[in-house]
Order: sequence, then C-alpha cells, then structure tokens
Amino acid sequence: MANKVTNIGYEIEEKVANLLKKDGNKILARNYKSKYGEIDIVYREKASKTIVFVEVKYRKNSDYGKPYEFVNKKKFERIMKTVHIFLMENKLSHNIAMRFDVISVLSNGEIKHFKSVNDYDLY
Repeated sequence: MANKVTNIGYEIEEKVANLLKKDGNKILARNYKSKYGEIDIVYREKASKTIVFVEVKYRKNSDYGKPYEFVNKKKFERIMKTVHIFLMENKLSHNIAMRFDVISVLSNGEIKHFKSVNDYDLY
C-alpha cells in the first residue's frame, strides 16, 4: 500500500511542478529533505523572482477535510526549519523575497494554490 500512496504523491507533485513550470517559474528543488522535514517544491517565481517553498497536499476526497487543512502549525514549524537549512546550503540570504505556499489537490482535479501562508492561518 505504501508504494501506491508514494506513487500517487509523486504523480501529484509532478503535476503541480509541471503547472508551475508552465507558468514560467523555475523549479529549484524537489523533495528537499533535512533532519526536520521535507519541502515538496522550491521554485523561483517568474514575475517577482520570489523564492517559494511549497507544501503539496492531496486527498482522494474532502469527506474528512480539504487537503490544505492537514498542514498544521507543527508541520509549518518543521518546514520553516528546513527552509533555513535550504537557504544556508544554497548560500541564499534570509533577506531575499520568499514565501510559503500550500497547494491543495483533490482527485477530482480541483487544485487550489494558497499563497503566503503563515502560522496564523493554520490549525
């Protein structure tokens, strides 16, 4: 079962990355890992040159909540620690324009992009 879930997750992240590239954005990293967690996608936004750190959430349906509702404060904190490591490893200043987004995907094809999410937005 884990392989099927992993494959679906990879396929969804691939679809999201392709949509981001189609809009002219540059993918900088996929599945970037640190000891604190993982960032699904890191990209440079074409228009603003902002570095965007993305958590992709998928659910088969919304019977138990929308996908984005599964990003909580604890997950956000782990991702932010991973963001700091990414910035250090890539010799990027913490003063650059950056943000954290959540992209929510349902199996019916519904995709919602929540930009500039912060811990106040989370459960």
